[in-house]
Amino acid sequence: MRSEILFKKVLEYSKFSAIFILLKSNSYSQVIYTDIDPDMVLDSSPEGVWFDIDANGSYDIGLQNYSFTTYSFSKQETFTFKFLLAFRYNSANAIVGQIDGDGTCYPSALTNGYLIKPSLNWQTQLTQILATNRYHSGVSIGNCTYCGWNNDSIIETIDHYLGIRFIDDFGFNHYGWLRCDVVEDGRTLIVKDYAYEAVANSPIIAGDTIHYLDILENTDFTFCSLANNGNTINLVLSESINAAMLYIYNINGQLALSRDLNSGITSFVFSEVGIFLVVVESQLGRYSKTINTF
Repeated sequence: MRSEILFKKVLEYSKFSAIFILLKSNSYSQVIYTDIDPDMVLDSSPEGVWFDIDANGSYDIGLQNYSFTTYSFSKQETFTFKFLLAFRYNSANAIVGQIDGDGTCYPSALTNGYLIKPSLNWQTQLTQILATNRYHSGVSIGNCTYCGWNNDSIIETIDHYLGIRFIDDFGFNHYGWLRCDVVEDGRTLIVKDYAYEAVANSPIIAGDTIHYLDILENTDFTFCSLANNGNTINLVLSESINAAMLYIYNINGQLALSRDLNSGITSFVFSEVGIFLVVVESQLGRYSKTINTF
């Protein structure tokens, strides 16, 4: 069966990965990247695949194209239900998404550059729905209202990301992503590549295939706030700060800008375009935030 071949392929793909780059003098992160070539296409039921993301011999996240047909005796009609599903293998694993009032989970379709971190809405239900459609005589008569990958207003989703969290052999959390397409009005799922942060409890940027800065989640933002409008950056610092340093890194971990900061409001134009990490360090703590300049 094709599904059995897919299961074997993932174990082979997971043996190949991009290695890490040292980012700062005494801290580093390791993004392990796996390219699925050719892309994995799940276009009929019951094709499915389990991913061993960190290649430790244990499955982490699964995906499946599944459908079934049922007969309604009350209406004397036959209906077909088609699903694109995501699974978490271990009860501690999770997928970024939303949950409705009935407890059904819908994974989010994250965009490139989205920061996948511990504080997101992590859903731990065994089965989660990317897309679902109901058909009568081959004609769609209703699709998913809450699905982020396919609904009444989203016919196809190209190059978006599943945000995933899984535990390693020692029980530590790792964060990662899978890049997917959902096409043909929710009937076909295509998986292109995936990556994870090898350093436990460290966030990862969706789409990043090389490395990421070693960021600790900030729990106190009171000394600093930041917003940007295009390439204009506005920083507001607490008046109690006598001095602070600003660092801006690009997605490849390269330092794009550094400067001294004083308390109060600081506004400046940042000439580069793209996704960047802004870090402010002071005696009151360390603040970090990703921005998208344009």
